[in-house]
Amino acid sequence: MRFSAAILDECRRMDALGVSVEQRYAGGTSRVAAQSWRPSRLHFILKNPGYHGRHVLKSKNGPIEREVPALVDRATWDAAQAGLARNQRVSTRNAKRKYLLRGLITCTLCGRRYVGASPRQRSGKVKVEYRCAGQLTSASLHAAERRRSKTLPGDLEDTVWSDCRRFIDDPGETLREA
Repeated sequence: MRFSAAILDECRRMDALGVSVEQRYAGGTSRVAAQSWRPSRLHFILKNPGYHGRHVLKSKNGPIEREVPALVDRATWDAAQAGLARNQRVSTRNAKRKYLLRGLITCTLCGRRYVGASPRQRSGKVKVEYRCAGQLTSASLHAAERRRSKTLPGDLEDTVWSDCRRFIDDPGETLREA
């Protein structure tokens, strides 16, 4: 799993402040678990609903929920979840190209965002296009739904930029229409 720069920066900040990485056990015992913060540990903490007062025990009979003392209020936890989702949505990971419209177009079939894709053609040339994220990665969508998702051409970026340029050069016409 790749982590956002924000989580990596926070791990470095906590290391610099000397915040210890401890594991706590029932009965009040604890031990130092590591010398430095790892992104996976911080990510687990941020995703753990126990921090806002809900503990979920996964049992063979299904999940069992119980209330526990909250460490942060629900609004803070919800804001952290929204930030994690936003970081994941705009993450570039190991992209070889910037897709300017990535995440701005929504699929009408499944509600997922469109992402950039550059499949190689038989000639070896790279074709730039946008595809629904569900079309690329989701096994939860039926095959028929994946095929129905439209693939958008990469030159859509040029069209959007020319419209932006036209508005910047002469906003009056667009404002009159609005």
